Amino acid sequence: MEDHINEFKSIWLAPSMILGLSITKLLSDAVTIFRSRHTSKIDYIPVIWAISIFLWQIQYLWGVIELSEIQYRWQLIDYILLIVLSSLLYVSSALILPDSEPESGVYYETTFMSDGKWALASLSCWAVVAYLFDLKIFYNSPLNQYSILMIVNAMTSILALITVNRFYKGVFAIIYLLLTVFTAWTISPKSY
Repeated sequence: MEDHINEFKSIWLAPSMILGLSITKLLSDAVTIFRSRHTSKIDYIPVIWAISIFLWQIQYLWGVIELSEIQYRWQLIDYILLIVLSSLLYVSSALILPDSEPESGVYYETTFMSDGKWALASLSCWAVVAYLFDLKIFYNSPLNQYSILMIVNAMTSILALITVNRFYKGVFAIIYLLLTVFTAWTISPKSY
């Protein structure tokens, strides 16, 4: 058992480093927009998405603890999926909030509409890969509650990406946050 846990620690090293960078990036960018609140109006839509991404990062860190007990043999595809999951969360974190204060006359709404919205595509891809990982590792049915929730999460972020109406972008962001809280709470082990 001890050897198995040590093997998993080796496998989890690179994905956890990417995930750590992802959390650091998101929090650093959140501090940047907070500091610039006097010169630029903060846009609530990317902030809601950033909160959702942060919740997924925490859920991923919490949920991965059980993998060492569930999966005893790791294949290259398993490792690749872990790397892809961590990388997609990093891309989402890097794109959702600007990493510097906007220039004079440029608002956060503008930066979200040009670059931040692409975090939603990455987040949707993350949900699809998480769905596939769940099918492979946990052998769940493609139509179990968790699987359906992940597909709904993926579709919600895509709908938010393609809609042009700002009001509906905000509605999709709120719906996604509520889905994230519900899904993350439902699928996460309550204790170890």
